[in-house]
Amino acid sequence: MMAKLIVGGFIALLVVGILFFGRQFLIVNNVRSLLHADVIELKAIHKQWLKDGRPTGSSMTNFMAGRRTELVARSELFTNRSGLVSTGLLANTHCRSSTNGVLVITHNEKLFWVKQQDIWEIDESIFDAGLIFSGDELQFLK
Repeated sequence: MMAKLIVGGFIALLVVGILFFGRQFLIVNNVRSLLHADVIELKAIHKQWLKDGRPTGSSMTNFMAGRRTELVARSELFTNRSGLVSTGLLANTHCRSSTNGVLVITHNEKLFWVKQQDIWEIDESIFDAGLIFSGDELQFLK
């Protein structure tokens, strides 16, 4: 009788653990997929920007015409991990992956996540391995 109770308790604990961690796994993969979609979109626009001759000024305004209103020109400077300074080009101000930040692509195709005063360079290898979802923040790991 006691052995059945112990086994039953173990099975119940195992089921709860699987449900909890399974849910967390799905959340992580969902956020990673949505972020990847956001990155692919910005990279495609960057590619078109290059193809169109790197428009600036009024030509950039024409280039942006008809695109989603969440995609805006962004020109501040970003420094990556190796010290290379890049100038922002475009930003997605309403990402599918999180509403708590802005995804920016630079002229030289570097990606940055900007949340208030915090800036993270996005290493695209995270789509293979290293995205951690914690609360409502994204943390990018190399």
